[in-house]
Amino acid sequence: MIDTLSLAKQILKDLYIKYSERGAISIYLWGSIITDDFSPETSDVDAVAIAKDDLSLEEERVINDILTHSGVKDFKIRFVYLSEFNGGEARSNLARSINPKLLLNDFKYWQHVAGKKFTQADFAMPDASLSELVQIVSRELRQRYIPELETKPENYKYFLKACARAVYYFQQIRLNKTWPFSYTALAAHASPDDHEIVEAILKLKESNWDYQLFQRLAPFIVSEIMNII
Repeated sequence: MIDTLSLAKQILKDLYIKYSERGAISIYLWGSIITDDFSPETSDVDAVAIAKDDLSLEEERVINDILTHSGVKDFKIRFVYLSEFNGGEARSNLARSINPKLLLNDFKYWQHVAGKKFTQADFAMPDASLSELVQIVSRELRQRYIPELETKPENYKYFLKACARAVYYFQQIRLNKTWPFSYTALAAHASPDDHEIVEAILKLKESNWDYQLFQRLAPFIVSEIMNII
């Protein structure tokens, strides 16, 4: 039986052939599918299409409707416009959800599937320092994700993933080295200062982000992440 990664790649290659003339420049896999975290039962399969600015966001919805029936569980793609990696306005759904500087820092770990294979030197936006990344994610936690726990509680997973990213960047600063993000690596690099929040985040991930468990752990996680940032 074909494995999930191979099937996802073949589907994306076929999509690229169809959409390259409409503005898709390249397609990458990212997230848990390319890490040791991946679980066929619970994990999403995430892809990114780097696109020209004239590729309509409506096409993203159309493609995701196709992926729903692809045979790969929780398979989705997000556009990133080339202009966003060149310092332009955030227009795509992904760049409006995750700061393009955070995306670009992660880009070197994405797995190329189809189309042009970019290097970071191809983009006008410079790679951010770890200190700048910490400032970005800390600001987003204070100004967006923590307030949204009251106004948009359904977005709690975004808060948890932002917390995990914040801890990830601080771990890299502490150890003066870098590595791809994964929850496995987050646990492996935990220190006395962050092991409790890492343990709480991993417990939630193992529960498939159970909301009732989150409600019980939320006060502790908010307190700990505020101390960290």
